Amino acid sequence: YEQVELFNNIRQFGTMGLTFFLGAFISAMFGTMLRSTTKELSTTKYDFDRLSLLYKKIFDNIGTGIVTINGDGIITSANNATTAITGQLTAELLGKELAMVFPGIDLSSSSFRNACEFERQDKQTLRLGYALTQLHTYDENNEEDELSQEEDVTIITLKDIGEIERLE
Repeated sequence: YEQVELFNNIRQFGTMGLTFFLGAFISAMFGTMLRSTTKELSTTKYDFDRLSLLYKKIFDNIGTGIVTINGDGIITSANNATTAITGQLTAELLGKELAMVFPGIDLSSSSFRNACEFERQDKQTLRLGYALTQLHTYDENNEEDELSQEEDVTIITLKDIGEIERLE
């Protein structure tokens, strides 16, 4: 009887010990994977922050005016060149309808080179050249859904072409 009980105790001890070491091994493996994933995520976040800062610097310092609008025609961003062209601060432009700020811009135009008259707040009239680029988001079925309509963005580039037209 004692010999059977001894073998049962050894078997139970071996089973529990093996389970314990297997659990410890799996925990160590998950810990290593978590550390590696955390390190990769930190690196990716750092790279994203650097890229975002670079984009912001380029966007703000490019000589061409850039305005983005959402699907409802509301201005969502404008760069410093747009401020120089319009005479209005970026904060004043954000949230306004494009048609209120730039009434001559035709969003339905498919031409690459467009032009319109623009009157600044100081009553100076400019000849603006502009180009439109529409960015659409589609789901995998290639059909627009409600979320993608909110993410539709139109990018408008602006340039004072009055001097160029006078030279031509």
